[in-house]
Amino acid sequence: MAETDRMSIDGCRKYLHKIWGRYRDMTRQETSQLLTEAEAITGLHHKSIMRVLNRRYSRKKREKQKGQALWEDHVAIQSDLDLDFIFSIHDARVITKDLLIHYRGNKYQVLTKRHPVYFVKREVLVTTDSSGLISAWLDGNPLELVLIDKYSQAASIVANKANTQVPVPPAVDHPWRTYGKKLNDKPRVTIH
Repeated sequence: MAETDRMSIDGCRKYLHKIWGRYRDMTRQETSQLLTEAEAITGLHHKSIMRVLNRRYSRKKREKQKGQALWEDHVAIQSDLDLDFIFSIHDARVITKDLLIHYRGNKYQVLTKRHPVYFVKREVLVTTDSSGLISAWLDGNPLELVLIDKYSQAASIVANKANTQVPVPPAVDHPWRTYGKKLNDKPRVTIH
């Protein structure tokens, strides 16, 4: 490294670390002189030097090393967990006063021996597992459902104008055909 080359980043950090103790104990005028000196030595702007000197200088050590394996952080799954329930699609629905649940275009009737007032306007969890089986859960307990109505699929939207229309040329006596040939009902130029 030549004498005129700029100081490396590591060299700047080492130098600023050495002057940090002096900088901390100095008055405002002394710090101004020290910053001017550090600016000349390191080639950094005085704001950058102040930013480095005013922050907590030492770097925090890593809690984990870079090369640690991912599986060290994983925990074994409990054997009593129902993975089908965990990985199913979960959705919230409200039971109507007729004990109906509307889900994905279908109506499901809740079959129960309890009084209907207990279920009305209660929020239930509706799950769909990987095989397409739909279940409803109220306070963690499964509800018995019966499919009573299946909505028909909505018709597709069709554009009202087709792109295949061909423009029709104007009639022979249409005013567009004589545009620019007359001015105030008098011919502009007569060519024979």
